[in-house]
Amino acid sequence: MDESYAKDINNVYYNGKLVAAASPNTVDFVASEHNKNSANSDYLLSNNKVFCYSDVIEGTDPDSFLYISGLYAMDKHYLFYYMDIKIPRESIPIKISNADEKYIRLEDKVFYSEKLIGDQADSFTVI
Repeated sequence: MDESYAKDINNVYYNGKLVAAASPNTVDFVASEHNKNSANSDYLLSNNKVFCYSDVIEGTDPDSFLYISGLYAMDKHYLFYYMDIKIPRESIPIKISNADEKYIRLEDKVFYSEKLIGDQADSFTVI
């Protein structure tokens, strides 16, 4: 399906590891209006569940789930980092210009690899 995901008539696999709760008949990549490389995001939809690598991300809304960048994704309620960090949100997270994909802005906060590093996003600059 891509460089990491594969399927046969019975199963879905991530790097050769079984994605147990996924069905090859309902599998699709997470769409993204924020990143044209969403097919390589490592996020997958199947059986009304969201997967990161081979694991289900609990507590997601699959209908609103979108890939952002790096290991960041979101649904209508949360900003996700990888599969086990959920940060409540009310606005759309924004990639920080001139920064790598480990940085993201959410409202007035700046996160780096899921850790809050600042609360003055308007004045935050990558040197």
